Amino acid sequence: MARFFNSLEATKKATAFLLSSSSLHHAIPRIPRNGFICSLCQGHRPTAGIVHQRRTATPTVAFRSRRYTTTSKKISDPLHILFCGSDDFSCASLKALHDEHVQNPELIRSIDVVVRPGKRTGRGYKTIRHPPLRSLATSLGLQIHERDTFTGWDMPPKTNLIIAVSFGLFVPPRLLRRAQYGGLNLHPSLLPDLRGPAPLQHTLLAGRRVTGVSLQTLDDKAFDHGLVLAQTPANPDSDGALRIPVECVTVPQLQALVTPVAAQMLVDGLKDGLHVPPLEDVGWKPRQGENGNGNGKGNTTLLHAPKITKADRQLTYAALRACDSEPSATDPGQRGALARMHHAIGPLWFVSRNRAGEKKRVFIDDMEEVPGLSPANRPSMLLTREDFVMGMEKPAGSGAEYWRVIVPLCDSPEGEGPDGEKQTQKQDSQGEEEDTSNGKDNGKGKGKDVQNSASARLPGVCLVFWDPPSITAAQKLNNLSNDSATGAENDKIHSGVLYLGNYRVSRLKVEGYDAKPARQVLHGVLDSSIVLPNTGTGKWEDGAVIQPFG
Repeated sequence: MARFFNSLEATKKATAFLLSSSSLHHAIPRIPRNGFICSLCQGHRPTAGIVHQRRTATPTVAFRSRRYTTTSKKISDPLHILFCGSDDFSCASLKALHDEHVQNPELIRSIDVVVRPGKRTGRGYKTIRHPPLRSLATSLGLQIHERDTFTGWDMPPKTNLIIAVSFGLFVPPRLLRRAQYGGLNLHPSLLPDLRGPAPLQHTLLAGRRVTGVSLQTLDDKAFDHGLVLAQTPANPDSDGALRIPVECVTVPQLQALVTPVAAQMLVDGLKDGLHVPPLEDVGWKPRQGENGNGNGKGNTTLLHAPKITKADRQLTYAALRACDSEPSATDPGQRGALARMHHAIGPLWFVSRNRAGEKKRVFIDDMEEVPGLSPANRPSMLLTREDFVMGMEKPAGSGAEYWRVIVPLCDSPEGEGPDGEKQTQKQDSQGEEEDTSNGKDNGKGKGKDVQNSASARLPGVCLVFWDPPSITAAQKLNNLSNDSATGAENDKIHSGVLYLGNYRVSRLKVEGYDAKPARQVLHGVLDSSIVLPNTGTGKWEDGAVIQPFG
């Protein structure tokens, strides 16, 4: 009898331990997908870690830092994670996973890290710059695998979940099939909007006022086409929506907004078992009358977020023509297109010629949008040969004469002409012959008839910088290099500030030169001309005075 009661007592203690253990869901057999009701808990509050009847509702949870759509908890086997990443955005996710691994090893048993090889940078490409994730993984004591391709490589045998965050390499289907739970990815956008490698940049370029984070599965055919398992609200009026503050205008600022939310979403998703089949898509779906911003306005067009290249920063004729017709933004939450480009992907640049006739890239080092300017009260950004010959109306209602500096707007080898088509080498060479015939590239021909040479010296398109009429054109011409000028007038003349459309340009940097005040660059480096208004008429005609610098 003693042995019998001792056996019962041991069984009782073992049962109590199992019910109170935080690792119960790892110790009991797998629960069928359709769920069950545990006989031990009928009439009582369910024990944490046990899946009872699976719910299909997708409530929006808004407590603590959780601010996204999720599903009910499901049971997961202990996770052996292969984490693939590179930048600071992925570093925050790895750090959150490692913290959870330390606190809850029954959920995350191990983490291996895959990074891409470092890139050679600097003069002579002698310095190797490694991705930030490598340093973090080293400091955490994690196993690191350096790969620039998955071809011919097998992941650690125990891996049952692959997580890729800002990695840049496509995880092949053979690895996703080998992992029990496939793969997960964090994307800083409201998928399916802004699919692609640069969602933060394109969020700012589009002027969006709300952003988001999505936890999706890794698709075996294409980037950013997986099932969305969790997502922040798309409606800006919802609790937990990631509204972009007015002062958030750069990519680092926007990344700082979404990074902690993304890291917490990943950990919460694993704790809730969102990766465990059956998977449920809870992503935002655009409806008629909604745009990619989810603000209930506009159309159903979703934006793509391709990688930003140098060409995206170039001020081409087509880009400038599109920006030239817009007024300055009056709402503090809105910014003009060039201001958004400058802050999100700058510095912006255009191609012009120096005084030797060589094509050079010119970077806008510092630019600021000026409120209150519009095409009605300031000069156009662009001047074509046809504009000059046919005559350009002065800004309507201003009654003021503007001093203008024009510089040739050249095309890059892939550039567009005034009609939006690529210029051929023949067209470009013809333009050079015209310039040479007038001696402008070497500073000759200044004594020629200015009126007869004016239109001939203009290339197909010029970029127009201007200055307000507070100082007369004669003062500007006479005092550009006159140190005897004093007071506010001298400060204005020598400040170096010029205007381009609705924007105040303080500094320019020509390729091969140091950054300098805009006026000094136009005066001493570029092949520029000063255009003075013909005050006898209301038009800028072919008879207007053109005086080259120098």
